[in-house]
Amino acid sequence: MINVEQVGGQCNPPIRESALQIVHSTPVRLRVRLAWLRCYPSLHEPLSTSILSLAAVREVRLTPAINSIVVCYDPQGITEKAFQEKFCQLLQQLTPVHGLRCCEADN
Repeated sequence: MINVEQVGGQCNPPIRESALQIVHSTPVRLRVRLAWLRCYPSLHEPLSTSILSLAAVREVRLTPAINSIVVCYDPQGITEKAFQEKFCQLLQQLTPVHGLRCCEADN
């Protein structure tokens, strides 16, 4: 697994290493584990909508039971690393500041 700092450190301040892990990435698909996903069901719809608003995104699948997000995107005009950085920046804005400790205890 790749943690957020290995993506390029573009999140400022970085998302806590344990909060986001890139599980698999190809030039058309990104799968991540987001530690707080299961703990915040009220954020599922806004999260999905925000990810869909990123340029090139075609599909988003949230699986809260395993804290997983799969994003399919069109690689035309964006590199895999650039997409990962944009995705990381978006998650930085959406990650709840409080409550991660509770979620980390579940993992």
